[in-house]
Amino acid sequence: MSSVPSFFNKVDFYGILLPGYLVISVSLLLFRPDILINQQPSSLSLLPTVVFVVAGPVSGLALLQTQRMVLGNLWGRRSQPKKKGYQDFISDYHHVRLNCSETERIELEQAEAFYDFNFSSALGLTLLTIAFVSLRGFGSIVPIFMFIGDALLISTGYFQWKNYGHIVNQLIAKYPQE
Repeated sequence: MSSVPSFFNKVDFYGILLPGYLVISVSLLLFRPDILINQQPSSLSLLPTVVFVVAGPVSGLALLQTQRMVLGNLWGRRSQPKKKGYQDFISDYHHVRLNCSETERIELEQAEAFYDFNFSSALGLTLLTIAFVSLRGFGSIVPIFMFIGDALLISTGYFQWKNYGHIVNQLIAKYPQE
């Protein structure tokens, strides 16, 4: 039996699609709950199709690129020796990706996807929290829950970053550049 190739795999789902779907769903709940709540089960609407086929992946990819750019720029503002260390790490990382086994690459990509999910989702929820507070103020309990969600995503992202770093460092030791 032949398999049908997909555009997105499990890693893409965790790292790109899921943060986008989360942010789009939360923004609809915060700003337009009537769209989600008043949907008739039998009615065919273009909105769910647009949200889950177009807006979710687009916003997820935008969040991913933004968080990587922001974190990369923060890293790039460090001292020259730390910049050099980062450049060496990137070189070693790409060497590992090109030389590791398929199983190791999948494990590396999955750890990276979990890391990306946490920080991309945290960025999206932070932006939604700022928008919510600027439009509606602190008059409700919603911003508190949003800040708690952000804190949980950031703390989980930290531990995912540590796990990801451990995997990368193990692979760099296993596949050193000559």
